[in-house]
Amino acid sequence: TQSTWAADKDSTDDESNDNSNACEVDAARVAPPPESCPQSASHAYSESEQVAALRAECAELEGRLRSDAAVHARVIREMDQNFRRQMSRLKAEIAEAQATAEDAKSRTVGSWVSFLGKQSKDIISSVVSLPARLQSKQRPASGCFSAFEREQIAIVQSAYESHLGPLHEFLQTNRRPTDAGVLRPAAQLPQITAGFWTTQVSVRAPFSVPARRLLEAIAQYQEGRLARTLPLSFTFDDDPCSMVLAELKTWVVTRFGQPIESRELFVADLRQRLAFVSVLLTQDVFPPGKGRTVTMRSVLRATETTIAAALSELGQTLPAGAVSSEPAPASLAPAGAAAASAAASDDDPDADGF
Repeated sequence: TQSTWAADKDSTDDESNDNSNACEVDAARVAPPPESCPQSASHAYSESEQVAALRAECAELEGRLRSDAAVHARVIREMDQNFRRQMSRLKAEIAEAQATAEDAKSRTVGSWVSFLGKQSKDIISSVVSLPARLQSKQRPASGCFSAFEREQIAIVQSAYESHLGPLHEFLQTNRRPTDAGVLRPAAQLPQITAGFWTTQVSVRAPFSVPARRLLEAIAQYQEGRLARTLPLSFTFDDDPCSMVLAELKTWVVTRFGQPIESRELFVADLRQRLAFVSVLLTQDVFPPGKGRTVTMRSVLRATETTIAAALSELGQTLPAGAVSSEPAPASLAPAGAAAASAAASDDDPDADGF
C-alpha cells in the first residue's frame, strides 16, 4: 500500500511538473519577448513618415504638372489665335489679290477690245476713204498740181505774203489757187545738190556754219525723197514741198549766209522768216509719211531752231509761242547719210512722204 501510494504520488508530481512546463511553454508562445514591442512601434512610425513624404512629393509633382499644363494650354491658345489671325489676313490678301487681278483682267480685256475696235474703225475708214484720198493726190496731168497740192500751195502763198511780202518766183504759180483751171509752178526750180548751194555761202558771214549745215540738211532730205520710186509715193520735183525748199535755200545763201549790212534789217528778216516757218509747222502743211527718218517737218523744225539760235546770239528775245514746243532735232545728219535715212519704206499710200 505504501509503495502504491508513493507511486501514485510520484505520478501526480510528474503530471504536475508536466502541466507546469506546458503552461510555461504556452505562456512563452503567447506573450512577446520583453524587447519586441518598442521595435515594432518604431518601424510602424517610419513607414507612416515615408508614406506622408511620398504623398507630399506626389502632391507637389501634381501641382507642377497642373501649372505646366496650364502654361502649355495658354501658349497653345495664343498660337492658335495667332494662326487664325494670320489665316484670316492671308485669306483677305488673297481675296484682294484675286479681285485686283480680275479688275486688271477686265480692264485689259476692255482696253484691248476698245483698241481693236478703234483700230478696226480706223482701218475701215481708211479703206473706205482711200480712193478719195488717192484721187485728191493724183495729178490731172504731168506738171499740174493735184487737189491736195493746190491746198498746200494756197496755205504757203498766204503765209508767205502775210509775213514776208510779195511771193518769191519759186513760190509763184501760173494761176492763183482759187482760179479755175490747171495750176502749175511758174518757174523752173534749181538743182538740189548741196555743193551747188554751200559754195554760195560767204566765209565772212557770222552764221556761215549753221547756214551750210542747214543747206546740207535740206539737200539730204531732197535727194532721199526724190530717190523713192514707189508708184503711190506722190513725190515730184516740182511740187509745193520742192518749191518751199527752193525758196528757203535761196534765202539762206542770199541773206542768212552773207555778211550783215544792217543789224536791224537782219533781225527783222529773221523774225519774219521764223513766223513763216512756224505757220507751216503749226498747220502741218507737209505731214510726214510713215517710215521716214528725215522729213520735211524735221527740216522746217531745224530751220526754226537755227533762226531762233541766231536771234538769241544777237541778243534778241522771242515771245512765248514764237518757237514750236516740239523737240528740236538732236543734230542735222551729214549729207552722206541721205540715201540711207531718206530711202526708208513707205507702206502707207496716203502718206505723202514729206
